[in-house]
Amino acid sequence: MACYSEPMMKRARTDPVHYYRKILLTGFAALVLLSCVGMALMLAALELQANAQAYIAGESNWSKGVNGAIFHLDRYVETREAPHLERADTALSIPLGGLAARQALERAPPDLETAREGFLQSNNKPEVVPGLILTYRYFRWVPFIEDAVREWRSTDEQILRLQQILTRLEQQGGAISADTRSDLRAEIARLSLSLRSKAKRFSDEIMTGVMTLKRILMPLAVVGALFMAVVAWWILYRMFTWLRARDRRFLATFEQAGMGMLQLDLEHKILDANPALCSIVGMAREQLVDKPVNELVNPDDRADLENFDGQLLDGETRSYTTRRNLMRGDGSRVRAKLTSALTRTEQGDPEQFIWLVEDVTRAQELAEQLSYQASHDELTGLYNRREMERRIEVALEDARVEKSHHVLCFIDVDQFKVVNDTCGHVAGDQLLRRIVRVLQNQLRAIDVVGRLGGDEFAVILHYTELDDGRQVAEKLRRALAEEVFQWDERSFRLSASIGISEITEHAPDVTWVLQAADTACHIAKDMGRDRVHVFEESDQAVARHFIGLQWLGSIQRALDDDRLYLHVQRMESLSGERADHYEILVRLMDENGLWHTPGAFLPAAERYGLASMVDMRVLETTLMTLNRHPHWLTDGGRCHINISGASVSNHDFHHFVLQLLQRYDVPGERLCLEITETAAMANLNDAWHFFEQVGAYGVSIALDDFGSGMSSFNYLRNLPADILKIDGAFVREMAFESRDYAVVRAINEVAKALGKTTVAEFVENHETRRLLHELGVDFAQGFAIHKPEPLDDLIKRGAFDQVADPPARGY
Repeated sequence: MACYSEPMMKRARTDPVHYYRKILLTGFAALVLLSCVGMALMLAALELQANAQAYIAGESNWSKGVNGAIFHLDRYVETREAPHLERADTALSIPLGGLAARQALERAPPDLETAREGFLQSNNKPEVVPGLILTYRYFRWVPFIEDAVREWRSTDEQILRLQQILTRLEQQGGAISADTRSDLRAEIARLSLSLRSKAKRFSDEIMTGVMTLKRILMPLAVVGALFMAVVAWWILYRMFTWLRARDRRFLATFEQAGMGMLQLDLEHKILDANPALCSIVGMAREQLVDKPVNELVNPDDRADLENFDGQLLDGETRSYTTRRNLMRGDGSRVRAKLTSALTRTEQGDPEQFIWLVEDVTRAQELAEQLSYQASHDELTGLYNRREMERRIEVALEDARVEKSHHVLCFIDVDQFKVVNDTCGHVAGDQLLRRIVRVLQNQLRAIDVVGRLGGDEFAVILHYTELDDGRQVAEKLRRALAEEVFQWDERSFRLSASIGISEITEHAPDVTWVLQAADTACHIAKDMGRDRVHVFEESDQAVARHFIGLQWLGSIQRALDDDRLYLHVQRMESLSGERADHYEILVRLMDENGLWHTPGAFLPAAERYGLASMVDMRVLETTLMTLNRHPHWLTDGGRCHINISGASVSNHDFHHFVLQLLQRYDVPGERLCLEITETAAMANLNDAWHFFEQVGAYGVSIALDDFGSGMSSFNYLRNLPADILKIDGAFVREMAFESRDYAVVRAINEVAKALGKTTVAEFVENHETRRLLHELGVDFAQGFAIHKPEPLDDLIKRGAFDQVADPPARGY
């Protein structure tokens, strides 16, 4: 500090008195509060003393009433003059009033109104009655009051006896015998003696309490005064010590603070700057002192600083915080967070400005980086889903205000998964960047493109009518279709399915706009991919899609609520040399208790990726049932379980099935997994791998609906399938259509030649059953054999019992 000039030292020692004054006032407030507490205790003691004196006065009234009642009762008994009886009644009402008041206060809850009337009846002054009630309610356990109350309570019996004598005399009139008069006067004399004694003890106890209070209060007052004086001295000492230390700490803080600090006069000249500030602006302290602070602020950021300082001077605010660019000594800029406050003199006059300066250049760069990351896709640099939703919200608001039209395009790249799975994620990432370049090259500067996730993109065509938006979408589709992506000597032609929805004032919200475009995109994929589809609520394809979405929710809830139930249908052995087989059929019960067959809900499950979950639930439930009821199937009988094409290509499902076979003690020979021939052909490699895995456990494989795709004869020799289930479309009418009969015969002959077991589905009459038997088909399944029934019912009835006649068709 020795190197500082004397004016700088004086400015550094500037004392913010008005702030310290607040600290002093706070200390004095604590002292005043302590004094108030002591005063309150003193007043409470004085009040208790005054109320005790009121009880003494009340005892005087009580004694006068008792003495008067005794005197006039005695005189009445002797003279039988009626006025004495009336005066006795009046006098006795005084102690009776006190008795009633005390009993009212001892009730739970206390009857305060009855107590007040009782004390008034006892000739107490109205102004002392509240104190009498208060003292009795809250202080009757105080030792001297408690003793006095005990004496008061012991008079109850004598007072009530006087009341009885008075009542008896009123009833008898003047007819009192000489012996009775003698006895009454003797009893009245005894009562008088007892009551005088108790009244004296009551008064003595109260007086003792009053004197005790006087002896206690004086020392307490002296001790309390001394204690408060000591506390006051201690508070003042601590406060002044703290103020001195605070002054030293302020100077130390100013010099050592990591945050820049400036002291400015009211003309905004720099009085002092701490080392941190000098480091921020790259200048020495001597270069800053007496310099206008505006020279440190970038010229573009000076405009409203004077307005802010004017608010401080006018007392409109105590401080303000803003961000400004400061000029460094070398001419560069630094982004700073400025907090300005105004100190005032003891009289409240403005004294000086204090600036706190924090270098936030790095923090702002990081914030901008985080903001960018929060709104952009890391891989492609496009806006992410969250930012695209915000942009759609902006376009929707513009449509509502300006009546403008915009178009949203939802783009799903068809070949991305193939590239990603066959060439790896690096190739997939490169493909996405390629797609971004293609899209951006076809769009205007005002259009917005973003990545929603995976291979899904969205484009907002601003101020575009629906027909024009369709043309732009077609241009985007053609541009992608013309691209050829090459990787490791492999070539992939690109294509995309694009859904379009219109953003107008009538669109409900962002979710609706996105869902509409997404729905149109799904329809474009369902229609064969590489096409554009415009969302229209009246579109039948849209209606089917939404029905599928409704089934999606129903299936998910059914899985969550365990509302998938197993039914079973028997397959009869036509030769009689084999045991019957059974096929497991799944039924869904909706929230309304209605049953639905697989034909209603499985297409939606397959479309939206829930088919494998349904298959897992059915397979696990079936194996659990077989494990609990091993006697269900007869020797050689099999349980057929359907699995979807999605499950055949799902390796997680393969792993799940193998775990189930290991977990449950069910012989694989009792199981047969059915898959449609079209699903097997569509996923041939996956199907082959899966069939081999489960075949190692003895599980049979059946090709369901065989014949619906006759080209599969080329693959049949090599597929590890044990059973062919002939498509019911041929079996149903084979008794009446020669062509269907020929197809069934051909399938059966080929299957027999390859050593396969055959099952004919949809056998609905005995003639068809007879023809199948003649052709040598091994098993028949259909309503003519057995109509599906709940699995639990079949288990309860027993596997070897004859199957009951099925209910009417339509089950």
